[in-house]
Amino acid sequence: MKSLGSITKYYKFVDPGTQIMLANEMDAATNYKEFVRRFCNAVIIEESHDERVYLSARLALHYGGINTIPRLVKKYPSSVLARPYYLLHLRHNYGEMPMVKVAESLNEAFETRPQSWILLDLLLRLWQCYNAFNDVSETRQAQTSMRELIQAETDLECFIPGIYHVMMQGRKESESYESLNDVLKVARKYDDQVVMARLFAMNAATIRETDRELAEKCFHFARELDADLGLEPQSVYSLSI
Repeated sequence: MKSLGSITKYYKFVDPGTQIMLANEMDAATNYKEFVRRFCNAVIIEESHDERVYLSARLALHYGGINTIPRLVKKYPSSVLARPYYLLHLRHNYGEMPMVKVAESLNEAFETRPQSWILLDLLLRLWQCYNAFNDVSETRQAQTSMRELIQAETDLECFIPGIYHVMMQGRKESESYESLNDVLKVARKYDDQVVMARLFAMNAATIRETDRELAEKCFHFARELDADLGLEPQSVYSLSI
C-alpha cells in the first residue's frame, strides 16, 4: 500500500525499531485493515516492549478483528499500557466490562508515567469513562489536561482529529471541542484518511435533515475512503487515534 498518514503520524513518537516495523508492514499490506492485522501479528510473534504492545492494542481495538486483542492478551497478559484496551475490547464486543474497571486500569497506566503521545490517548479514554459516569467536573478536567498537553507539545496536533471524533460522539454537553472544518484541515495536513472517513460520516449523519445533498456527498466520500482502506463503511464507536 502507499504511504498513509494514519500510520506515518506515529513515526515521530515511536522508537526506531517500531518505526521500521510500521513501515515494513505498511509496505507489505494492501490496505489499512490488513496493515493493522499484520503489525499486530508481528508484535505477537516477536518479543515486544510495553509501548509497542500498547500501540498494537490501540490499533486493534476497532480495526484488528475480534481475535487480535485476545491473542495480544494471551502473549502479553501483564501489559499495563495495553490493559485498558483489553477491557474496552470486552466492553465493546460483549458488554461484559464496567467502565469503572476501565477507569481503574487507566489510573494504573498513568502511574507508569507514559510518553506524552500515549498519555494523551489515555486521557481521552479517561474522558470517555467520566462522560459515561456523567461526572461533568472530571470530564472537563480530562479535557483541559488534553488541551494543555497539546499546547505544550505541538507535535501532538496530529491526534486532534481523532480526539474530536471520539468526543463529539460521546458528548453530553453543547460545547464543541473544535470546529469540524478546522479539524478536517488538520486531518488533511497529516493525511489521516482513517479519521477523515469517520469525520465525514459523522458530519453527514448530523446534517442529513438540513442539507440532504451535502450529506450524501459526505457519505459518498466516507464510503470511498473506507473502500480504499479496506474498512466496513460505518462510523465506529470510538477511534484508535
